[in-house]
Amino acid sequence: MASRILLYLEEQAKNRGYRFSRLETGEPQEESVHFYKKLGYAQIEPFGEYIGSEYSLCFEKCLTS
Repeated sequence: MASRILLYLEEQAKNRGYRFSRLETGEPQEESVHFYKKLGYAQIEPFGEYIGSEYSLCFEKCLTS
């Protein structure tokens, strides 16, 4: 169910012209990290308010084909 929700949100973002989806989770959230990677997200440098946060892990997925 969670993957269907995220895929739906990605589709909505793509329809609105977004080229990337970015997510953040905390380092101890191993289930979230595995989930994001399973759906094609790659770890990136922290962005926005997460810059400098030692526990934030950020991910990005390209929404364009």
